[in-house]
Amino acid sequence: MPLLTAILVVAAGLTGCGDINHGDQLARDFRAWMKGVEGVAAVDAGGQNVLPWAGTGSGTVTLDPDVDAARVHAVVDRANDFPSRHELSVRVVHEADGATGAFDVPRGPQETVDATVEASLAVVGLDHVVSFDLTAADRVDRPPSALVVTDGDVLDVVDAVSPVLRDGGLAVGTVAVEDEDAAITARTSEAGDLDGPRAALAAVAASYPVLEADLDPGALVVRVDAARTPDVAAAAEAAAPGTVVTVHFGTVTTGAPGDYGRALALADAAQATGLVVAIEAEPDAVQIEVADVAAALEVDAVLRGVPEVRGMRVGYTTTDGVSDLTTTRTGLAPYAAALTALDDELSGRLEEVRLHDRSLDVRTVPTDAPVEARADAHAVGRAGALLPDGVDVSVFVGPVGFAVTSRPAVRRADLDVYAAQDADDPLLDGFVEGWSSAA
Repeated sequence: MPLLTAILVVAAGLTGCGDINHGDQLARDFRAWMKGVEGVAAVDAGGQNVLPWAGTGSGTVTLDPDVDAARVHAVVDRANDFPSRHELSVRVVHEADGATGAFDVPRGPQETVDATVEASLAVVGLDHVVSFDLTAADRVDRPPSALVVTDGDVLDVVDAVSPVLRDGGLAVGTVAVEDEDAAITARTSEAGDLDGPRAALAAVAASYPVLEADLDPGALVVRVDAARTPDVAAAAEAAAPGTVVTVHFGTVTTGAPGDYGRALALADAAQATGLVVAIEAEPDAVQIEVADVAAALEVDAVLRGVPEVRGMRVGYTTTDGVSDLTTTRTGLAPYAAALTALDDELSGRLEEVRLHDRSLDVRTVPTDAPVEARADAHAVGRAGALLPDGVDVSVFVGPVGFAVTSRPAVRRADLDVYAAQDADDPLLDGFVEGWSSAA
């Protein structure tokens, strides 16, 4: 038998074996290895099979609440003694007094393993720590990073946590501390590197209500509940020369440097409606989050009367993530009837609605019920008939996808069905019937 043929035969034989997927086998072996170990509450493991005979695994070991330090060390050592440890990543989760710690277990040396355990135990034992997560870097020559969530003062906890993670035998790269709402976050990499941002934040907080703050070495991003004014940045920069300060006001977030005159005029007009959840602004665009399509239509009607809207890209997203509506020239008014019909007739049935100048994509929530799917198709057709002529419409209802260009009357032959096997699907008739009923 030629060599190549022999190799193919062997490979085919291996693929047919039920237990040959190496990653899956690693996971099973690790679960068995940790089963019954004192202090272990649960073991979750899975495999990644690169080839049937090659792969890796990962395992998470959850400990019983409030186990002592000696038991945590013993469980970690047991995991590291797993015969195929070099092919398996291991994570340990532990809890003490209601606070949760999690850490990726190093494969060695032993002093690093012990330092990792001690650091996690120490941080979880600190006051106002809700959770601690120590994550290994994606390269062995880089240090791990830590994230702490606190129910106390973020900067006080940074001061408490940083020495624990840096002054022992564990070299941690970035230490991030955030509050439970993730409104205030501080990241530090060495002692003193947050001095400037802290001073800048203190100066701002002395005069303005702070909604959010993000502190990095040499930089502060802060959001205040105040009318737009350069005084906020001036106060921060005076308190901490050399610190890069970015200020956001209310619900408006600005992006890349540039002339924001037109964008901020639109943002102010949008906020005045009282319907805005958040605004992302760029020099040539504003993206506005609103509660629903009705709010988007109302805000857009206001913005079309603002002179600065000319040539700006204005987009709306709904808080449920279903609708993303962006226009540059005409605004939403020409599409209002169709968008309202979709929202009204398919409430809870829409998975995605995307409107981008002369193009509308609609996707409904998948269903195995033929009657419900046909009703969805009928409703989408009724809404589509309310569009201006010449809009490119893409529809996915249930398993069927098709495209059509809006026009006064749509026939079955006008639908460009994406898959040949769907060409005779009855959902297409439902869509055409819906279109005809509204036309």
